[in-house]
Amino acid sequence: FPSHDTHDHFQPKEALVAWKRKLGEAAFAKLPEEEKPKDIQQQEIVKKRLGQEAAAAVATVASQRGAKTHKAAENKLVNNTESDDPHYLKIKKVLGALEPVLVEKTVYWEAPLNIYGVEDSRVVVPIGYVGTVDLNGFLDTTASSFSKDSTSKFAKAKELIVGDIKTWNKPKYLQGMTRDKEYYYPIMSYFLQIAAYAKAIKYCTQNELVVDSGLIIGTANTNVPYIYYLNKEQVYRDWE
Repeated sequence: FPSHDTHDHFQPKEALVAWKRKLGEAAFAKLPEEEKPKDIQQQEIVKKRLGQEAAAAVATVASQRGAKTHKAAENKLVNNTESDDPHYLKIKKVLGALEPVLVEKTVYWEAPLNIYGVEDSRVVVPIGYVGTVDLNGFLDTTASSFSKDSTSKFAKAKELIVGDIKTWNKPKYLQGMTRDKEYYYPIMSYFLQIAAYAKAIKYCTQNELVVDSGLIIGTANTNVPYIYYLNKEQVYRDWE
């Protein structure tokens, strides 16, 4: 099955192209004059290449940062060991309020063939997806990790949650705007990700674990994490 996060990320492709172009132009400006092509068309080719290389470097750093934080969180929940990773330290209190059930576990969902798949005498084409759950367990929503304002949003004192950790450079909000004044939705794909996890957990445990809610736990350039809470209705509405 494909990864569950191969869906559209609700961010205009134009914004991504513009970002890569900006990176390319910045890198091109730093080149020694003797390395800059004189031909305008060749200059554009070099800028595009430099932009792609710079974007790949940013993605690599982000991936390494995320892997380190995920490993630290797993070690805390499974082995109760600590880490000095700065992103982990921001979410440590949230992890302390969780009684883990599944941590960094692979789950999948498969649709009934008679509903979604194609089946004949020659071929069977199943439809589904696979992914790795960061956090799943019973969250003590009355814990001191959460402010009174946030606890009022939880449905129960203890909820079976599925959570996903995001290590951001800067905070992400429900709605963003491009330079061309077009709205986009930076974390909408994360909502779909949570819904996909919830359905897969239910499927893999044969309905033994039915998620109550979802948490997107994002770290950024702040001392506390950004937490987006999805209640049960939101989770399964996003699934539909």
